[in-house]
Amino acid sequence: VELTKKVSKPETRAGSYPFAINTPATRALYDNLKGRIDVQNLTVQDAMEGMVAESANSPDVEAAIRVDRAVRAVKKDDWRGMRAKRIEVRNAIKSVIKNADDLVDEIYSIIESRNDY
Repeated sequence: VELTKKVSKPETRAGSYPFAINTPATRALYDNLKGRIDVQNLTVQDAMEGMVAESANSPDVEAAIRVDRAVRAVKKDDWRGMRAKRIEVRNAIKSVIKNADDLVDEIYSIIESRNDY
């Protein structure tokens, strides 16, 4: 029975994700950012505030959490239907991830395709 539960909901397995990655949306972001983020890809503001250096989380985890928060803070109703609202969401992603336009575009596509946002 336990094996069946793990197969039907693999995302709930203990230890499969860091503790802070606790929603389907942040899991999707983390899965796509893992191994692709370092401190140089995070904004200067984050580095100046020392938030990444002092955090117990890896840059991958920090980036996933910050992208999730940034998008949720700016997204508006029906954001997919209006170009200006889509640009706001993309800029929110870019406010967290810098110097990586291809990665920003990829993360934007993931966010756009998810119902969580």
